Amino acid sequence: MTAKTSTSPSIPSKSGSFIVPKELLESDSATLLDLYDWNAEHNPQWPLFRFLDEAGATTLRWKEVAMATHRAAYFFDTRTQKSEGRPTIVALLANTGAI
Repeated sequence: MTAKTSTSPSIPSKSGSFIVPKELLESDSATLLDLYDWNAEHNPQWPLFRFLDEAGATTLRWKEVAMATHRAAYFFDTRTQKSEGRPTIVALLANTGAI
C-alpha cells in the first residue's frame, strides 16, 4: 500500500478530510483492490456506498468493503480450478433492479 505523501490532496468536509489516492489513480498498474486497500487504510470511515432498503438507509464504508472484497477473493480463490501460469478470472453479473 502507498503511504500518504505531501502530494496526496485532501477534500475537506464536516467529518474530516478525504485523502485522495492521487499516485494510485495515476498508476498504470493499480487494481481496484489496490484502491479499496489504500482507502481502507487512509479513509476507513468514509462512505463508499449508501443505499435505501426496507430497513432504511445503509452505509458501507471503505474499510468494511475492503475487508469484504478480500473475503470474496479468498472464497473464489479456494473454490476455483487453477491453471499453471494463468490467472483465474471470475465474473459476477447482477441485475441492479433486483438487488
